[in-house]
Amino acid sequence: MERQSNADILDRLVYYDRYELGIAEARKEELDITKSLNNGTKMINTMKYMLLNISKHYPSTEIAIEGMIMSGLKINFFCMANPKGYVSVVTKENEFYFPVHSKEFLKKMTLC
Repeated sequence: MERQSNADILDRLVYYDRYELGIAEARKEELDITKSLNNGTKMINTMKYMLLNISKHYPSTEIAIEGMIMSGLKINFFCMANPKGYVSVVTKENEFYFPVHSKEFLKKMTLC
């Protein structure tokens, strides 16, 4: 069975009580994250809605929404904040890659 190319619903939703705090989306193949975000994906729109919803109930400039895109063997993290109260800013965090072989996975495992 083929997977849908573009679904309207995100893959994961992180919430507590009645507030949505973060989202995650998974894709089978790797894609150009910058191009995808610039085209106004559903992830950015959903993050904006979540941020506005929380800000309406708890007005603060220290609120942030986390997002994650998993594509192929790569994970990208995003953070949307509203530092001045009128403009939302999306920042891209570091990229992480899944190890291809199990021996690489064991080498990258560290104790905190």
